[in-house]
Amino acid sequence: MSERILKHSATMRIKVAGVAKLLEQRDKMDFHNSLDYIYNSEVFSDLDDEETKVWHYSNETLYDLLKQEKTNGKADYPDV
Repeated sequence: MSERILKHSATMRIKVAGVAKLLEQRDKMDFHNSLDYIYNSEVFSDLDDEETKVWHYSNETLYDLLKQEKTNGKADYPDV
């Protein structure tokens, strides 16, 4: 496995855990449901695609984007 893929994989685990924690705290979701919420989103698909650079967003921004997607059916990514 290349170093680039390993770094992205580590970043993904950190990002998903951070956003899951926000969902637990703010929305009172249990950990399992928060992971389902994240993994079943377009935001996660974009986060998993290293080329989109969505992994650069903070956990707060990713949380907001997830909530926006679930409410509106679409997340509007801010310019970076």
